[in-house]
Amino acid sequence: MLIAFLLWIFEASLFILYGRLVLWLLRPLCGARRAPQSSPLLVLLVGLVMVTSLASLASLWTNLSALTLALFMLGGLLILAWEWKVDHLNSLKAFWQVPASGKGWLLIALLLLGLVLDLSTRRTANPDTGIYHAQAIRWIETYPAVPGLGNLHTRLAFNSAWLVANAQFSLAFLGIQSFHALPGLIMAAFGWLALTGLRRIWQHVARPSDWVKALLLPLAFFTIATESSSPGTDFPAILLVWFVLIEWLAEQEQPGQDAYRPVLIALVAVFAVTVKLSVAPVILFTVFIFTRYLRARLFGLAGAIVLGGALILLPWCARNVVLSGYLVYPEPAVDLFNVDWKIPLQVATDEKVTIQAWARI
Repeated sequence: MLIAFLLWIFEASLFILYGRLVLWLLRPLCGARRAPQSSPLLVLLVGLVMVTSLASLASLWTNLSALTLALFMLGGLLILAWEWKVDHLNSLKAFWQVPASGKGWLLIALLLLGLVLDLSTRRTANPDTGIYHAQAIRWIETYPAVPGLGNLHTRLAFNSAWLVANAQFSLAFLGIQSFHALPGLIMAAFGWLALTGLRRIWQHVARPSDWVKALLLPLAFFTIATESSSPGTDFPAILLVWFVLIEWLAEQEQPGQDAYRPVLIALVAVFAVTVKLSVAPVILFTVFIFTRYLRARLFGLAGAIVLGGALILLPWCARNVVLSGYLVYPEPAVDLFNVDWKIPLQVATDEKVTIQAWARI
């Protein structure tokens, strides 16, 4: 548990720093004069998106090991130095504020944290982890993307950005084991978010988004919390959709208050699709925000969504082509590349039918 908790602190700190970098890059487009501020959760998530996308790009040429992690850490230190020079780290302090003051709320927060830590460090509850999640992560830890890997086992071509992220932070290069602390961190972040909603309800100042946060918390523990012990893709895909929905509601309640929020929501929604293709309808949030910017003639912000979306999607698509020969696997209809390692068309079609049948069950 101690190792998992320390990894949470390390990963969250790195994601927040890279999320802050995204805010600084967006600052001229948003017309902000002071140091940029946005939803702490969205900043953490967009930092996860940025690090994972860069790791996916790197995985095309090299395995994700101590070297790539050291480069990410160096980047984080440079961002930290920039924050100190420009803002004396004042903006970073908001990320470490306790969401609920008072002994009672602090006790609830600690109990929630302990529960998530316990669930996320148990034996993996997702059977697919033993079938292909762990193996796919091991391939990413050991080798660059292997052309035609899906021919060895079709599920090894089920490319997910979440598996890349878990491989980068597994610390497998230490020779101990692969640590998969990321699912627990995302669940802890959701618990933090839900706690802010519960507190606002208690204070009688709740908005609809606060009620959604509070109501989703017991649903999360009833349905998916045990999945936090596994690097599987269903768990993060569901939580990312919930995060997008909650932040979207918050934006509708206070439109324009956070100039960065719509762009960050759009990027997280795109990333959710690379985690699990079945949540593709969430991309409609991105389309709506992009269209709204075009109508308002905010071409800079619209361009930021296009550029950010390309950074997220292109490495993911490239890994799909390398692993399976298809741009989106297992969707044989999108057949654009005639590479010699391509998974046979009938095999890809059968895999698609199997997935559809399982989803209907």
